[in-house]
Amino acid sequence: MKMLDAQPETLRQRAERLVHAIKSESSAIEAEIIEVAGQVGGGAMPMVELPGYAIAVSPEDKDVEGLVARLRQATPAVLARVYQERVVFDVRTIIDDQQLDDLAGAICAVMLK
Repeated sequence: MKMLDAQPETLRQRAERLVHAIKSESSAIEAEIIEVAGQVGGGAMPMVELPGYAIAVSPEDKDVEGLVARLRQATPAVLARVYQERVVFDVRTIIDDQQLDDLAGAICAVMLK
């Protein structure tokens, strides 16, 4: 319920913290905050859209599907989606600052290989 009830401004702040965490590990990664419309999972409420924020990154080699695959195979595994030729990380599912730091570290480790 906490994820469903998260307010857009809270999500924007979370996205800003994630971008900052990524930039503090590597200024070589371009990360941008974007607006997204999330959906309630499992098909329970397919017409309900949840306004929020995510961050989007673009791999230097433009291989977004390859980046998504490498993220899934990383430790810890990271699930992301492709949207408008970029890899997108929705911050709605980040529970706390530790997860945020772990995600930033995982993104940097995979993108800087």
